[in-house]
Amino acid sequence: MALWSRENRKNLVQYVDLFEDVPSEYEDEFKKWDQRLNNADWKHKFLDLQHEAVKNQTVASDFDSQGNVHFERTEFHKAMELYNQALCFAEMDSQKGLLYAKRALCFFNLYMYAECIADTKLALNTELPFEWKSKMNEYQEKGTKLLSTTEYRKPIAPKLSFDADTTFPCMANVVQINKNGLETNIVAKSDIGIGQTVLLERAFTSIAVGYDTAVCFTCFKMCTNLMPCADCTDVMFCSEECMRLSDVHKISCGNNYSRMPSYIKLVVQSILEALTTFSSDYLQLMAFVNATVSRKVTETNTDARILNYGQFFGLKSSSKPLPIQLIYEAYTTAMAIPVIQKMFITEKSKRFLMHLVGHHVQVLLANSYGGFEKDQNQFIFASMTNVASLFQHSCTPNLMQHTIGNQTILITNQPVKQGDRLYIDYIPQEHEAEQRIVTLIKDFGIVCTCAKCNPPHPMIDSNLQNDSSFELISQYTKYIPAGIPATLKQKCVEFLQQHAEKPWSEEKELVINVYSQCLLAELDNQMISV
Repeated sequence: MALWSRENRKNLVQYVDLFEDVPSEYEDEFKKWDQRLNNADWKHKFLDLQHEAVKNQTVASDFDSQGNVHFERTEFHKAMELYNQALCFAEMDSQKGLLYAKRALCFFNLYMYAECIADTKLALNTELPFEWKSKMNEYQEKGTKLLSTTEYRKPIAPKLSFDADTTFPCMANVVQINKNGLETNIVAKSDIGIGQTVLLERAFTSIAVGYDTAVCFTCFKMCTNLMPCADCTDVMFCSEECMRLSDVHKISCGNNYSRMPSYIKLVVQSILEALTTFSSDYLQLMAFVNATVSRKVTETNTDARILNYGQFFGLKSSSKPLPIQLIYEAYTTAMAIPVIQKMFITEKSKRFLMHLVGHHVQVLLANSYGGFEKDQNQFIFASMTNVASLFQHSCTPNLMQHTIGNQTILITNQPVKQGDRLYIDYIPQEHEAEQRIVTLIKDFGIVCTCAKCNPPHPMIDSNLQNDSSFELISQYTKYIPAGIPATLKQKCVEFLQQHAEKPWSEEKELVINVYSQCLLAELDNQMISV
């Protein structure tokens, strides 16, 4: 059954019911899912622990005690994870205050003095016991002194290396999107040097399954002064502003979807993003989507969020058959959210939502990262970025992809000439050639013809091995065990510029990978100077 197909029954034109005429095996699976959904069988999970997803002082105390054990072992990151879990369950401000205080000590021991000071302030805003109040004042003073006397490399705020494109402000104006029928290619409008940021895009939607209390729900900032939602045990925020800006959480706080597998959570959250784009006015959403499907959209709308949603909606869809079971599970999960249940009351609106969920599923399957793993596990990050999704794949990409918070960054990892196509790697993890080819065909329908999959020349270039810089670059971990030196990055740049015309080889790939590690270290504020 095709998405957005209509029927006319009793002079009423509406979208077809996607779940009406399904094979009997689907009906059985639907019933099993309905039973599980109705039983609200979705507990708060952390490692091997499961708890009812409601505030509970005893559960908070248990997480607190486990955090203390890891603190004594000087496992400060692990201790903070457990203190964050405890904060989500804590009911009383006094208990929250103690948890903020303990987390402040973790930050101090991790030399994160600004975060330590921020947590001491959160702790002091509660009714702390006298000894803890005294300790917080002490650590606030220590942290302030160390912060003023210690030299720090300021975090690098990523930004585009060129002026922004007028149509796609997240993309540099030296890059151009060319569409030819169903095919989209992104090319360089001019020569682009190595290490240039050509895309900096905030995700349309992002989820963290298993890491919910380790990242800010709104901006995905990690290892910071997270504060729990006052009404649920599912999410945390890095600031009052992020808490205020989270329209999605306002309409879904405490709902089961937050604790569901990533493939359900990602789809439902994308539907919530669509609704909040139109200020939860489902009639406006329906009108926009219907006009888009009917190709009657005008270009007069200038609202950035609506334009962003329009980009998402217009992305290519999966070519695979409709995953009707997944669509049913995501649809019924969305309909279980009270706000959505009150909106989509009529049969016509319910059928619209069925198709909208189906459309989102197909777009996410074709374009998102991390949400549809075959073997579901508890700890998954997944995101969906619109413009980044338009870049095609190569196993020898000329762009490095990195994520900071909920932003995707694309940086050139080798010189690019005017007219060259720009590529990213859809499966950046190391795979044997055979496995990589199978994965690309199975997951993306891509038969890759890049030089790595089909080398037209020897994979080893002895001339590159003789380059004086190559030995240093290839053996950098042996020579410099303390970390990545800033000079190494420059060596990689010089090597790649000098051999820009050389075809792919194992030596060239090694240098590109080392250069990418330098970029990542720099972005993550780890680069050391020598």
